[in-house]
Amino acid sequence: MNIGTVEPQTQLPKLKTGVPGLDEILQGGLPEAALYLVEGDPGSGKTTLGLQYLIQGIINGESCLYITLSESKHELCEVAQSHGWCLDQITIHEIFSSSVFTHHEQQYTFFHTAEIELTQTHKDLEELLERLKPRRIVLDSLTDLRIMAKNPLLLRRQIQALKQIAERHNSVILMLDDIVSKDYAPWQYGMDLLSVVHGVIQLNNTVTEYGSMRRCLRVIKMRGSDFDSGLNDIVIERGGLKIFARGTFLTPPVEYNIGELLYSGCAALDQMLGGGIGVGTSTLIMGQAGVGKSSLAALFVQQVVTSGLAASVFLFDETPRSYLSRAEGLHMNLEAHFKSGLLSLNKIEPSAISPGSMIARFRHAVEVQKIKIIVIDSLDGYFNALPTEKFLMNQLHNLLSYLTHHGVTTLLVTAQHGLIDQNLRDASAFPVSYLADNLILLRFFEAAGEMRRAIAVIKSRSSPHDHYIHEMAIVGGVGLQIGKPIAKFQGILTGNPTYMGPIEELLRAAGNN
Repeated sequence: MNIGTVEPQTQLPKLKTGVPGLDEILQGGLPEAALYLVEGDPGSGKTTLGLQYLIQGIINGESCLYITLSESKHELCEVAQSHGWCLDQITIHEIFSSSVFTHHEQQYTFFHTAEIELTQTHKDLEELLERLKPRRIVLDSLTDLRIMAKNPLLLRRQIQALKQIAERHNSVILMLDDIVSKDYAPWQYGMDLLSVVHGVIQLNNTVTEYGSMRRCLRVIKMRGSDFDSGLNDIVIERGGLKIFARGTFLTPPVEYNIGELLYSGCAALDQMLGGGIGVGTSTLIMGQAGVGKSSLAALFVQQVVTSGLAASVFLFDETPRSYLSRAEGLHMNLEAHFKSGLLSLNKIEPSAISPGSMIARFRHAVEVQKIKIIVIDSLDGYFNALPTEKFLMNQLHNLLSYLTHHGVTTLLVTAQHGLIDQNLRDASAFPVSYLADNLILLRFFEAAGEMRRAIAVIKSRSSPHDHYIHEMAIVGGVGLQIGKPIAKFQGILTGNPTYMGPIEELLRAAGNN
C-alpha cells in the first residue's frame, strides 16, 4: 500500500430492522455488533419500533430479548396485541421484578452508586447474555436507568459496558429513551451519551395548526455507515410503524419511447399541441373555476384507459363519484374502466395526509400499479397538504423528475383565483409553470353578454404548438369542442377582452348560439 493512501473499507454487515422504510433510510439496516439510541417524544412510537425490530428477529430465527424497566410484560403484550403480534418467542425481562440482575444474597439493584455494584451488574448481564445468546436486544428505557444511576459518570460507564457487550456477543442493542426538557443538566438530558453509542435515531411529534398530528423520524448518527439524513414522515397503524423515506424518488430511470405522443381524442386540441403531449412529460392546465380544466384532463385519461393502459387521478377537490358523473355527462365512459381497475381514483384529504405518505402513494402508483398517466386535480389541494412553499416546490420538482424518468405522463390542474382577474400576470410567470413541459391556459371571456371559454397553448417543449387563442365549448352529451382561432378579440388572456369587429356580427353569432 502506498503511503498516504487508504484502502477502501469493507461494508459492515447489517441487520434488517423490520420497520418499513427505515432500512431504506439506513441503506440496508443497522450495522451489527453495536449499541443504538432510539430517542423520542412520548407516544412517538419508540416501544412499537423496538417490538417490530424484535419480531423481525423472530422471523429470521434469531434469539431476542426485551429488557424493560418502565413497562410490565402485560403492558407490552397489550401493545403487541393492538398490532396483531404475538410475543411468545421473545424473552421479556422485567428489571423491577426479576432477579436476573440481582444477587439473592444481597438484593443488589440493576444500578447502584457504588463501584462494586456496577461491576456486579455488568457480570450479571454477561451471564444472562451468555445463557440466552440474544441476537437482538431492546432496553426500555434509558430514562429509568438515568434516574436509578444518579451519577453521570456511572451512567456513562454502564452505557460503555453495554457497548462492549454488544461487540463481544455480536448483538445489536436498541436503547429506548424519552426526549426530556433541555432545562435538565446535560447528563440528565443525555447529550453526553450521543458520542458513546454507535448510532442515534430520533422520533418526534409535531402538532400542526390544522389537521392531524405529524410524526417524523430522522437518523442523527450512524457510525461506519451511510444513511439518508433529514426528516421522514411516520404513521402508526395496525401492524406497526410505517416510515415514508424522503429518498424514495432516487430510483433509477426506466427505458421508454421518448418522443411518443399521447393523444386527447379531440383532433383540434391535439393539433394545437403539435400532435399531442409527449409521453413522460408534465402538463400544467391552468384556468378559473368551472372553465373546464378537469374535463380537458379527463380526455387524456379516457384515451389511455381505452387503449388498455392504467391511469390514476388524485382528487383533492371532489369525490370519485362526482368525477365519474361529470365524465359521463360529457360522453366519457370512465366508470367501466374504474370498475375494471384500469382507472384509479384517489380521494385525498389534505388535512389528514403528510408529504411522505403522498410520495408513497405516487411511488405505489408507478412501481406497483404500473400507471402510465397521473392527474393531480388540483395542484392547489396538493399544496395544502404540504408544509412550506419552498419545500413544496422542491418536492414537486423531485416528483415530476421521478415520473418523467419512469415514462409517466403527468397532468397538473390548477385554479386561477377570481373569475375575471384584471391584474392577471403573464401565464408564464405562474410559480409552477417553469417546472412543467407544457402549459395550457383556459379563460372565461364575455361577448355580447354571454360567458364564453377560450383555450391557448402557452408552452410545449416536446413539439411546435399552435400560437392562436381558440374558443372552447363544453356541450352536455357531446363533450369538449374547440373552434377556430378567435381573430376579432383582443385582451382575452388579460381578462379584459375587446371586440375589434362589427358589433352586428357578434350579436348575430350570439343569437345563433
